[in-house]
Amino acid sequence: MPPPARREPRQLEAPAPALRLTDDLLADILIRLPTLADLGRASAACPTFRRVIADHSFLHRLRALHPPPLLGTL
Repeated sequence: MPPPARREPRQLEAPAPALRLTDDLLADILIRLPTLADLGRASAACPTFRRVIADHSFLHRLRALHPPPLLGTL
């Protein structure tokens, strides 16, 4: 009995150009994540997300939307 034929791994196709998100659109989506922990998880999930999140303009927008709490005030 001959050995079973080996199947070639299926190649993943690149997404259609209409489905690719621009960095600006991706930043608008990521800035709406509810917590900073979610933003950290998203940056760990994908190199593109990490690049967008680490961008200076994104961090500036994030700081404007989520100001740090004032500690030590009454």
